[in-house]
Amino acid sequence: MSGAVFSVTAAQDIYAPWDVKEDGTPASDTKPLVTKGEVVDKITTGEDGKGESNKSLYIGKYIVEEIKGAWNHIKGDTIYEAELHYGLDSSKELISYQLKVNNLLMHPSLAVSKLADKTTNEEKKAVAFDEKTGRYIEKKVTGRYKAGEFVDYTIRVTNTGNVSLYNIKVTDDMDCKGEFDGQTLSKYADMETAAFVLPESGYFVTKSGDKVYAQMSTSSNLVLNLHHLAIADSVEMHVKVKLKEAVKDAWKLKNEVRVQAQYDDNGQEDDADKPHLVDVPVKDLVDGENNSLVVDWDYINIPGIPEEKVIKTADRTTGIQIENGEITSGSKIPGIYNAKEKVKFSIVVKNSGEAALKRITVKDALSDELKAVSDMESAGFVFDDATVDKDSFYVLTTAKGKKITAKVIDKNTVILCNTGEDGSGTDRLFADDYITLNYSVNLLPGTANLYDLSNKVYVNGWYFNGNEDEEVPGEDDEDIIEVPGIPEGRTAKLADKTTGVVLKEGRYDAGAKISGVYENENEVTYKITVSNTGSANLYDLRLTDVLSKELEEALEKDSVSFIEQVYTSKDNRKVRTNLEESQKLWMDFLAAGDAVDVYLKGKVRIDVGNLFSLENIVNLTARYKKGDEKARKEQEETEKEEASTEKKEETSKDDEAEKEEDKKDDQKDDQEGTKVPKKELEPLSKESKKAIEEAYEAIQKLTVEELKEESKQYAEIPVTELMQDEDYINIPGTPLAKIAKLADKTQGVTLVKGRYEGQKEEGIYEYGDTVDYTITLTNAGTADLYNLLVDDTLDKKLLSVLKSDSITITTGQVTTKMGDTIQVRTAEKDEDIGKDSESITKQSESRSVVLDHLKSGDSVAIHLKGIIQSGANRDTGLNNMVHLVAQYKTVNENGENEENYVEDTPEMTDNDTVGIGTPDILAAKKADKTKNVILENGRYTGKKKYGTYKEGEEVQFILTVTNVGNGTANHVKVTEEPSAELKKYVQMKGFANKAGDVIRTKKGKELHIETSKKRELCLKKIEAEDAVELIYIGKVKKDIPSIKFLKNEVVITGQNKDGSKIPTTSKMSDYDKINLKEKEIKNQNPKKNRETGTKGNGAKTGDNTPVLMYSFLSVAAILALSVLISYKNKKRKN
Repeated sequence: MSGAVFSVTAAQDIYAPWDVKEDGTPASDTKPLVTKGEVVDKITTGEDGKGESNKSLYIGKYIVEEIKGAWNHIKGDTIYEAELHYGLDSSKELISYQLKVNNLLMHPSLAVSKLADKTTNEEKKAVAFDEKTGRYIEKKVTGRYKAGEFVDYTIRVTNTGNVSLYNIKVTDDMDCKGEFDGQTLSKYADMETAAFVLPESGYFVTKSGDKVYAQMSTSSNLVLNLHHLAIADSVEMHVKVKLKEAVKDAWKLKNEVRVQAQYDDNGQEDDADKPHLVDVPVKDLVDGENNSLVVDWDYINIPGIPEEKVIKTADRTTGIQIENGEITSGSKIPGIYNAKEKVKFSIVVKNSGEAALKRITVKDALSDELKAVSDMESAGFVFDDATVDKDSFYVLTTAKGKKITAKVIDKNTVILCNTGEDGSGTDRLFADDYITLNYSVNLLPGTANLYDLSNKVYVNGWYFNGNEDEEVPGEDDEDIIEVPGIPEGRTAKLADKTTGVVLKEGRYDAGAKISGVYENENEVTYKITVSNTGSANLYDLRLTDVLSKELEEALEKDSVSFIEQVYTSKDNRKVRTNLEESQKLWMDFLAAGDAVDVYLKGKVRIDVGNLFSLENIVNLTARYKKGDEKARKEQEETEKEEASTEKKEETSKDDEAEKEEDKKDDQKDDQEGTKVPKKELEPLSKESKKAIEEAYEAIQKLTVEELKEESKQYAEIPVTELMQDEDYINIPGTPLAKIAKLADKTQGVTLVKGRYEGQKEEGIYEYGDTVDYTITLTNAGTADLYNLLVDDTLDKKLLSVLKSDSITITTGQVTTKMGDTIQVRTAEKDEDIGKDSESITKQSESRSVVLDHLKSGDSVAIHLKGIIQSGANRDTGLNNMVHLVAQYKTVNENGENEENYVEDTPEMTDNDTVGIGTPDILAAKKADKTKNVILENGRYTGKKKYGTYKEGEEVQFILTVTNVGNGTANHVKVTEEPSAELKKYVQMKGFANKAGDVIRTKKGKELHIETSKKRELCLKKIEAEDAVELIYIGKVKKDIPSIKFLKNEVVITGQNKDGSKIPTTSKMSDYDKINLKEKEIKNQNPKKNRETGTKGNGAKTGDNTPVLMYSFLSVAAILALSVLISYKNKKRKN
């Protein structure tokens, strides 16, 4: 083998012999001739496979290693050690070392494999893979894909040779023709999505953990270049492609992968450092069956999703919407059928998948229960509009206009699309197409009380999956019908004292009833007969007893009740009852044609009467098994709303009469008629009678609560006039009338049962006040009152204080406590107000009105009003009296109605008194240093000791305004009137409070200041027996003399409530005085200071008049005062 290259490398530092010590270590400061690791020579083999070193080497140890293999041979990996040492024959200049090396021949080889992600083996498991050969070793079973789905192909490239591979090119081909009609994957795939999947790093990790750089071809995303692949290593990659939307009927679509690669054959290159790469001879790489190892493929099938649906509906089934062969909304509501009617079923068979269907078996199956009540001779599929071909197949037209065949196997079985066996046949039910078949059967006579009669249909088809015909999972559907019979109930009611009638066909002749009369504490017993006059069993029967308002009030509240017990029906069946409320009785079951009597009792109260034709109505409701009533009710409500909207639009221009007529027609349709049609029911069949007894036995096993719950699902029977009946009774009565009167300011009493209780505390009224008397009339009895005459009398003193033109009494319409509207009118001049009475209108001081009626237990208030006139004197005990006369209806001995007067009682008369109030305001004034006085009843008592103030000192005058009257003082004006001398020496600042301020009275009430000036202040109002304190402020000026008795007066005024002026009195003003003392000057002659002012008022003169003159004047004044006192004393003696 020529061309193999070996390197010779020093295995140690090699020294000259003379530089080595006896122990073998080099001497110090010596350098090796050859250092360890130094390549001393390269040896290349020749044509004979031999090579030798041409260099003289030093004695020592060396390593020989093959660094390049011979052409088309594998470089050896063995490292050899050689040691050169002195020979035995020292006369030879050179010694040699020989080494024999063997090389393997190169065998470049690779394999590729491909598998779609849904491909399996025949056991539906993963296909087995041989890591050694790099190929799948089990049969591939093609997988099925849906339109729009991604297909993920796994591609494995394996280096099965003994040399490394380079520049591996992997090509994915989607244009290969498949096995059917030349179909190609590229036709059914979105090729823009077809590509190898590269890792983000750009490197694949091999099975051994090596990283291989990968690069997509610039010309195609389906060509991938791998940099290298080591011996016995493999790498896995993926190609993905998305199938087009809505593709189907595609089988065995082929996807092929091919690989090619290069390897280094150790050939010569111009650049010795570069490998010499040559192509791997892939055409020679085949398996034992001559299949190429560098080509592999896999198939996919897109048959479309096989799915079939079937819908079965009877012609009266409602509640669902069918569009394009599918139920789009709602749920089935079973239809109602009667005996002898034809039931028509429609069967919709739809291909709801993507794959074309064939050999579709449709089988109709009546339940045993439906068969038992059906005329089976009439049962079968119906092909009214179909044609028949030469092979006796019915030719049907699908919803999309396609022709398919139908073959009748028997009256209950049909096979569709059964003429073609090839994968691409035309006698197929294609995707999103459907066919409607018809099946009918007649019901037998006398059928009733039968429910949930089922009719099922089964559908089972086949489709071609690409490999073979495969059965589609079967589908079924069912519909049920109900044959409940005709529901009808009747009720009849009779009080135990009513006479004149006989029960006939579950009813009494109402016109012939003669109502009985009941006395107080009598027991009334009503017999209610409930009859089932229809052919349907009745469940959940409820009797509701409705007393008229008058009858309800006439009977003891807790006495009225149905009697709860187990009753026995006419046909000797037990009827359980449950008292849900005293006047609501529940019954469990009443079979068709049966009847039962139940009882209601009540007791007449001891305190009622004057009641006639008291009505007692009984209403019957019941349920019967009709179907899915909950769903039906929801549908009916929806339909009514839609019909109502349409009706409004259609009749928007119609007149009211037409609208009312339409409304009546709708109600008639909804209730299926309120009047029972006159027709005889057919005798029930054996099956129906059996069903009645089974139903009766079934309910006996349920508790009352369980049966009530179960019955909620049943339908209510139509309400008719025969399900209600009534009877009447009569009760005599006793009237009781009361009257009560109260002025609006009177306190201390409470209205209890039409009369005031407590001690009336008279109210006080002021000028301009309106006295409002409330006159309350109460009907405390059980009979209605009529022609109630109210006579109101004012005493003379009360008349004198009221404005004559202001006195009014209520007339017109008034509303009672119970909300009733009654009429009040003025009594006529000559109207009689009672037995043995004269006309009350002859008395001038009275006011009289008449109320037309007042119901039992009701009350009404009317008002008498008058305004207090100005100038009236303060007074109390002004009286107003009222009297009541009334009538009531009763029955005389002949049973005829008449009106009598209510017997007069003390409770039919009442009175109230009022008082007149006026304000009385007082003023009281005191400076803050004034002493020796006490404020009593709004005035100061005692002799005031005036206070003394100095220069610059503040003076506060305390003003107290008191209302000692029994009326409110309004707009009270407080005016300050200081003397001229006071103003000369004291600066009057004004009131402490300003306009808008709110102050508190002695009683703690808020008082608003309306205006506030320097000397005048106005208070909004002071209520009776209340007072308020004000502050008026002044400040002593500078340089004042000592002076006494400087006067400051206050005057108050006010208004009555009506705005008139409060009469002025002496107590509405007051004053106080103050003393001033001049400022003391040091070193001043005290005597001279005392002589600078005058005695008496202490005023400073301001001039130089001698003191003697003032002394003279003082003596003269004293003498004059003495003479005056002497004169007055003489006058008293005379």
